[in-house]
Amino acid sequence: MKVLVTGGTGYLGGWVLKSLKDKGVEQIVSCSSRAVRPSFEAEHIQLNLASPKDVRPVLDRIQPDVVIHLAAVVRHSRRFPGSDFKINVLSSHEIATYCSNNSAQLVFLSTSGTIGCSQIKEDAPDEDANFSTAVQNWPYYQSKVCVEDFLQLSAQANPDFRFSVIRPPVMLGPEDTSFRTTHTLSKVMNQKLPFIIDGEMHYVDVRDVASLVVDCALRERTERIINCPGRRLALKTFFDEACIYFDVKPCYRSVPYPVAISLSHLDHFASGLLGRDKLFVPDPVQVEMANHYWGISSQYDFAPHRDLKQTLKETCEWLKSVS
Repeated sequence: MKVLVTGGTGYLGGWVLKSLKDKGVEQIVSCSSRAVRPSFEAEHIQLNLASPKDVRPVLDRIQPDVVIHLAAVVRHSRRFPGSDFKINVLSSHEIATYCSNNSAQLVFLSTSGTIGCSQIKEDAPDEDANFSTAVQNWPYYQSKVCVEDFLQLSAQANPDFRFSVIRPPVMLGPEDTSFRTTHTLSKVMNQKLPFIIDGEMHYVDVRDVASLVVDCALRERTERIINCPGRRLALKTFFDEACIYFDVKPCYRSVPYPVAISLSHLDHFASGLLGRDKLFVPDPVQVEMANHYWGISSQYDFAPHRDLKQTLKETCEWLKSVS
């Protein structure tokens, strides 16, 4: 079996490569937009997913039996929708079409936010739920909705198309070397988080998600869609707990949502004039996201193998060790 992992040099990608090796998979090809080789022994190729026309020739050359598609631009902003769409949607369409036409299996990393985003705290939709209408104006989440839709349509056209969609919430744990999911925790550690609002955090351990991804790739799990419910807690509780592990005093203030979103739009406007992504305040999309609840449930038996309170502690300890 030959397995291709897109985003192999990323946070989840590193743990997936390790899990594949632990399972005895020998033919592993990792690809990413970076020339940097992954931490674990695997063939690595550079592939620019921002150019969808380059995807098919690479797949034709590698001829994988399984594609684990993790690569994506995770940018919670409305500033760069065009470039993000090419990578997150058009290249994913190319990969899905190849898999469908060549009897290759696809494991696609989506997000719990495609269904599990609401302003009702008690909501916890399962795999059969409709897509959330709350994310329609958030490009990253909408891109995942587009790909999930495309996979379902492809399966209707070709019933033999084998795919799995994995929907985790925020993934935490050690070794997030690009600080993709831990950048806000870094701000807490460095006492640079300006404010928080009333909302919640929902997270799982990245190593549990990696194990699930590999189980799906090796057909040990055959469900088409798997939600990954984890630990839900209020944002303030989450950051207060992190402060304990960092051994720092909370520096952030709780502010009402109308104040936070006004500050964010002002910062967004000023940073645009200066040609910068942002100045001091999170992007309006991030503030809007924080004003929602992120509950999901699962019909299947996904359950975190690790103590998720310990996961947060390990994440904070790792951040301290590399700061």
